[in-house]
Amino acid sequence: MAFALKSSGAGGVAAVVLGRHVNPDYEPAKPLINRLRSASSFDLHRCALEDAAVGW
Repeated sequence: MAFALKSSGAGGVAAVVLGRHVNPDYEPAKPLINRLRSASSFDLHRCALEDAAVGW
């Protein structure tokens, strides 16, 4: 998408990432939470910004 915008003449392209918290008590969210808990690379207790070396 960014390539298409830039090649069409856009001066700059930015991405906005939206997130939300998943309520573990919400019944329809439980299968998702169970899959996430079983993934070795995902930690429900870690904020994505805590240890990110972000070069803002």
